[in-house]
Amino acid sequence: MLGKLYRCFIKPVLGLNFNTSNQMLYAIFIGIVFGLIFREKVVFIKILGDIFIKMIKMTVVPLIFISVTHVFCTMQDTLKFGKIAIQCIVIFLITTCLTSILGISFALMFQPGVNTGIDPNAFAIVTKTTQSVNEVKLSGIIADIFPDNPFKSFAEGNILQILIFAIFFGLSVNFISNKTKNVVIIVNELADVVFKLVAIVIKFAPIGIFGLITYLAATQDPTALISLLKLLVLVYAAGFVILLIFYPLILLAFGLNPIPFIKKIFEVQYFAFLTSSSTATIPLTKFTSEKNLGVTEGTASFGVPLGATINMNGTSLHLGLTSIFLAQVAGIDLHFTQYINIVILCIVLAVGTAGVPAASLLMMPVILIAIGVPPEYVGIYVGIDRFLDMLRSIINVSGDALTCVIVDKIGKRLDIKKYNSKKTEKFIGHK
Repeated sequence: MLGKLYRCFIKPVLGLNFNTSNQMLYAIFIGIVFGLIFREKVVFIKILGDIFIKMIKMTVVPLIFISVTHVFCTMQDTLKFGKIAIQCIVIFLITTCLTSILGISFALMFQPGVNTGIDPNAFAIVTKTTQSVNEVKLSGIIADIFPDNPFKSFAEGNILQILIFAIFFGLSVNFISNKTKNVVIIVNELADVVFKLVAIVIKFAPIGIFGLITYLAATQDPTALISLLKLLVLVYAAGFVILLIFYPLILLAFGLNPIPFIKKIFEVQYFAFLTSSSTATIPLTKFTSEKNLGVTEGTASFGVPLGATINMNGTSLHLGLTSIFLAQVAGIDLHFTQYINIVILCIVLAVGTAGVPAASLLMMPVILIAIGVPPEYVGIYVGIDRFLDMLRSIINVSGDALTCVIVDKIGKRLDIKKYNSKKTEKFIGHK
């Protein structure tokens, strides 16, 4: 019996039979079983997931700095960067606006917060936020993009500031290329080292996923989940509309077949779903965009990390839909100008939301204050926020890759043959 258990479950997870993707699938099922059966006795296993997420984030800063620096060190046409940057930002802002409107529309159409029987006071928590509505200013957000101390940016893992510093550093090397040939060689070699580091860390994914899923299954309150099931189903339904209708329509509008994109982005979505982090998925999103979707290295190196910070389509969907849900639970009728305020705040706050798990919990109180809902009402849905975060991450990373594809299609740089090819290179589990 023990031998059969080892062969069927333990051996695959240890990596003796299956590749990393299959090991992760086993880890999910085993984690769910462990969590549901042993409950609080296995909560400590979360440390495995925490360590894995930290290891992934450990690779993000060097990956962004080295890859972006490499691109701008060797870029022949520096004016091309300006066009790429503007196109990425415009697409990010438009899609964020549209997804927030979609979230609000779903909430108004299906009214998930009406007659729920939820007692807000039963779920209320004290939510700390250092920002008021008046403090959320676009000028402040733009100023914060530029680092005053790059070493501080590296230490804090501020992706936007690291991205800006890498761009200026790479351009500086480029402008005096006759004196910096050795620097370019070192950057190229460091890029190889960082990519290998990422591949090594990914090998630990099954263990980390097992820890995260076990903790999730062990700590969620089934009663709270049932009472909030309507909200959860509605958010996921809106999310699938974005993934299966909205994104494909964008691709069709630019003359691209959406089927290859949907198939090839699945591995990225799968990893984002399990880690609930856009930032942690950056290496895989970049790899898939370049190797399987035909995006150029320059666009992927710039667009993916930028998107992980400011392209929060999933977050804006969640903020729009859930804020209306909470207003409905509170019995507050909103007017048109308040809906406009929600859309504007969704865009601004989505830019300011870091691509890490549950970061939106810090942003939701700002919107609630703006529409007259007590910020403590965030506690109503906090029990299912992890499940919402999984969907948000899928939408976010898919939007990052989509934007890179569209930008290169506009610039006639997209490798159409590679995009449409049925052959794909696997990142998870590849040698």
